[in-house]
Amino acid sequence: MDLAGSALHARFGPETPLRPERLVGLVRSIPGASLSPQGVLRVPVGPGTRPVTAVAELLAGLSQVEAAIAE
Repeated sequence: MDLAGSALHARFGPETPLRPERLVGLVRSIPGASLSPQGVLRVPVGPGTRPVTAVAELLAGLSQVEAAIAE
């Protein structure tokens, strides 16, 4: 995970336990987010948002996706 400009980038490898449709659902729920064919999730960081807050919000979203997988 890294911060590039005004966006947070997270790379997912082929071994990720997240099902692609769940990850796409997360991307659709975040305005301005995108997922590249290479598995890079790009989430915009709003002006004035601290990077650590953006990371925490993304991790919370991923936790919800993971919880849905466990169901």
